[in-house]
Amino acid sequence: MNTMSSKLVLATCILFLLAAPHALGRVAKDTDRDHYVNSTDPRADDSGPGSRQRPWKSLAAVNSHTFKPGDSVHFARSSSYKGGFVIKDSGTAAKPIMLTTYGKGPPPSFSNSDFNVLNGNVIQIKGSYVIVDGLYFHDGAQSPTVKNEDVLRVADIFVAKGADHNIIQNSEVKNSPVGFHICGQFNLITRNRLHDTNRYLAGANWGPIAIVLSNGNNEVSYNRITNYLSIGGKYGADGGALEFDPRIYGDPIHDVKIHHNYSYGNEGFLESTRSDSQPTGRVWIAYNVSNDYQEFILLWQGHDWSIENNTVLRVLPKNSVTDVVFTFRENGNAIWNNIFVVSSGRKVFPITAQAHTAWQTGPDKHTTPISISAWMEANRTPSAWRSDAGKRLPIRNLWILPSPTSISHPAVRRWIRASEQTLSLISTAIRCPQAKLPTLARMNSVDETGEEPE
Repeated sequence: MNTMSSKLVLATCILFLLAAPHALGRVAKDTDRDHYVNSTDPRADDSGPGSRQRPWKSLAAVNSHTFKPGDSVHFARSSSYKGGFVIKDSGTAAKPIMLTTYGKGPPPSFSNSDFNVLNGNVIQIKGSYVIVDGLYFHDGAQSPTVKNEDVLRVADIFVAKGADHNIIQNSEVKNSPVGFHICGQFNLITRNRLHDTNRYLAGANWGPIAIVLSNGNNEVSYNRITNYLSIGGKYGADGGALEFDPRIYGDPIHDVKIHHNYSYGNEGFLESTRSDSQPTGRVWIAYNVSNDYQEFILLWQGHDWSIENNTVLRVLPKNSVTDVVFTFRENGNAIWNNIFVVSSGRKVFPITAQAHTAWQTGPDKHTTPISISAWMEANRTPSAWRSDAGKRLPIRNLWILPSPTSISHPAVRRWIRASEQTLSLISTAIRCPQAKLPTLARMNSVDETGEEPE
């Protein structure tokens, strides 16, 4: 090989080596694609590339696209969309599929009021490792029938069974009979706001529910849920912040964490629906603030629950046939280290023949509801309470018993202000246990006459 040829080969090799990293970089970049959707951009076109310069215009383009791990769909702020779409593909733990926002202005808004379109879902998630971040949903669909098969398919975001490790965060729901329904496992619902829904989900008796869980190993945390209830019907009112209902589309619910949520003015904080074939157990309810109607927790089904470090006000007026703090029907639930403000004469919980909870009133197993004063009289020695296994439980609940005009009582007003302060801590993402909140921990009890003890 002559000198000229050698130089030519060397130059070619050098050029290839210099170009290779850039070429490889382009391949890697193309693997993690960013897609853009903007209903208000005149350049938008569903047949286009979905780039920022030429975004998709509608949800149809999103629905027809196949996504890969690491892909992101950016919806333009100030844009709006009708209908729904399905995410069938999955990301990975390292490269989730993202549904998020871009630009300036209010969050993009989504609405699907037609049950005939994806059961009224805006987003159906059938894949795993999908993150929904910062979207706004409103005016969702109602079920056309009262059949469980129809009712339990309604939601703005429906996470199907088998769709696991998904996250819904920093989003808002308004006037939608169901915000999120989670049928998969290992999903996280966090830092969302769901509010102001007073329409029935189905018929004239099935009220709106902010979040429905139908499977185990899920977490609901740091959400703000307000005003989920419908007035009327045979119950007087119905609805609620959270509901466990695995009857149709889920599996047995277990190992669920519900913590650091703020709930106000809903028709109850949490209800666990009874299902003989889908038992519910091992649930942790902690550090929540509830100032709701009807009840704090209704356990038509549930065992081995730990309910701890919650601040619960049951002072709103009765508006339905149910007016308690708790209902338990199964054994082995522990309620400890909570703070309760309960109106004088209000029922704490009805104890059935099967209810051996951590604070059972005695061997006679009352079958009628008991008032707060009767319950306190029957349980003056909390250190004697034991679980079914005989394990001593650290009960230490603080009960505040205001006068019948509880909502105007100064002590209750202080507690309401305290709960609002707790909300501000939640809203700013400060993880602060109640023991470290002086405003809550140093409150004095109030007896049934409304007088503070000396």
